[in-house]
Amino acid sequence: MNTALLLGALLIAQPSTATTNAIVFKPVPHQTAQPAPPAAKHQRRDWYFEWGYNTEQYASPDIRFRQADLGNDFTLENVYLRDSKAWDIWNHPITVPQYSWRIGKFIRENTAIEFNFDHAKALLEPGQNLTMTGTFNGVPVNQQVAVDNVVQVYKLNNGANFALVNLVQRYTLWGTPGKTGHISILAKAGAGFMLPHTENTVLGQPNEPGFQFGGFGAGIEGALRAHVYKTIFVSVAQKGFYGHYRNLHIAGGRADHDLWAYVTVISFGTTFHF
Repeated sequence: MNTALLLGALLIAQPSTATTNAIVFKPVPHQTAQPAPPAAKHQRRDWYFEWGYNTEQYASPDIRFRQADLGNDFTLENVYLRDSKAWDIWNHPITVPQYSWRIGKFIRENTAIEFNFDHAKALLEPGQNLTMTGTFNGVPVNQQVAVDNVVQVYKLNNGANFALVNLVQRYTLWGTPGKTGHISILAKAGAGFMLPHTENTVLGQPNEPGFQFGGFGAGIEGALRAHVYKTIFVSVAQKGFYGHYRNLHIAGGRADHDLWAYVTVISFGTTFHF
């Protein structure tokens, strides 16, 4: 009896295994969720448009005239061509003078792509004495001639029309782009084509005037631009242009010549965003 009681007391005094091995859960401190980093802000790029007027000086080209049915394949050398400014815009529509326009977009902070158009005019000045070489009426020729006896009219009067795509680099001289007082230099270089309007009379025969594809050309340009009020700017540009004119329409044939031009453009414009 005493033995049984002693064993019972020992069992009661033995610590519980379940209590000893119980898992204790500790509270986890509250953590505030961190906001996602803001997305990079999209940087807008300026567009610009400008309109103005131009003047040209031309190197004297050699003009080749080809009329196979008449036995003519002759060249008039060092022909003087002049421009026709017609800047008195109050007397006629604004597109009659030698106008220029550009539209461009900055693809980087200071780098732009631009479409560049100059409505330039090139007219043969009458009264010149020129050297004629080649074949005239099937006979070899190399002599001085009065141009009025051979070519009565030769003009790209509705435009020699230079159309170029330019790469533009901007160099800021003062201020912030697109703000009043900003002054910059724009350096441009590009290539493109010509769309001349041919109008001429050769050996008394007029052609049918009209626009045509004239060939390919290239140019370089430097412009000084000043923002006079916010996005409004004025620009003065100097440009060198070379055009390779081929197969220009004349009566019964074609004319070919190169054209080197020194162009001055004064224009007004604005920058904007889409």
